Amino acid sequence: GGHNPQITAPQDGYPTIMTSYKYMYLSQVQGPSFMEPEGPKVVLPLSKVYGHEPIPEELTPEEVNRVMGNEACLWGEFTPTQEHCEYMLYPRALASAEVSWSQPAVKDWKRFQSALEEWHFKKLDREQVNYANSMFTVYASYALDQLKGEAHVYLNTETVGYDIFYTTGGEDPTTASTKYEGNFIAAPKTLIKAGLFNKEGKLLGKLTEIRLK
Repeated sequence: GGHNPQITAPQDGYPTIMTSYKYMYLSQVQGPSFMEPEGPKVVLPLSKVYGHEPIPEELTPEEVNRVMGNEACLWGEFTPTQEHCEYMLYPRALASAEVSWSQPAVKDWKRFQSALEEWHFKKLDREQVNYANSMFTVYASYALDQLKGEAHVYLNTETVGYDIFYTTGGEDPTTASTKYEGNFIAAPKTLIKAGLFNKEGKLLGKLTEIRLK
């Protein structure tokens, strides 16, 4: 229900450029807010941008022809420096471009993330672009069992094909640390450190730290 101009505008005969607040407002942070630069606290990870389909299913073929394109937005009041601007744009701008140019059937998240690591990031490095590697962030959450005095810890990442390693003793994880295979139990006050590693054993992105209550 409700008024959705992305549907009603082309239905009413207007040429329309799609700009979804949920998927294309790149001022929103790309990972856990405590690990990201200042900005709106709504999390818009790279995978969510890539998973967006800008053409509403409700439109007829004739109405689809009125869709002129897809637009991603970045608001300057949240990006005071060139480096901050680049960080918020890349690699989400690359995901937005592929969303805009590709048919849904040919999109492949695993292929896209592999292309970023193997090609796009290297090109951005050569151009000295301050891009974000937030796609490699490990998300940590836990549920406290007060009756048993323990916490059930959950780790997750938006990427596929990589391994999470973690520690519970305060030291930084390596590939020699415990590999995450599923939720685990830890004592209250435990400091969890976790990171995402590729097949060569390289840490991708930043380490995530969370202290249980």
